[in-house]
Amino acid sequence: MGKTSSNHIVLKNDGTVPATVKFEQISSDFFRLESSSTATIQPKNYQSFEIKFDPKTDKVEKAIVQYKTLHNPYEAPKIILMGEGFFEPTSFENLVIDNELK
Repeated sequence: MGKTSSNHIVLKNDGTVPATVKFEQISSDFFRLESSSTATIQPKNYQSFEIKFDPKTDKVEKAIVQYKTLHNPYEAPKIILMGEGFFEPTSFENLVIDNELK
């Protein structure tokens, strides 16, 4: 907790014409799309989209992100995002108390 991590979703255009993709808004307090939500991918090329995870609790969090390809109403893939926040408690043992500091 208190730190952000990122990962990328990489899409490839296997087709023969350029494809424009648009990511829907992520409805989560923990995940956010850092890159542009829309991109045109040229044939046989890749496009990377950065997702950031900013945990607020020490639990597993999930969200769904969906994207659509322009002029392709038959496909709307959903991607499940999952991240786990954690913290490590710190303890001090055998401390010497300096009476002069009191």
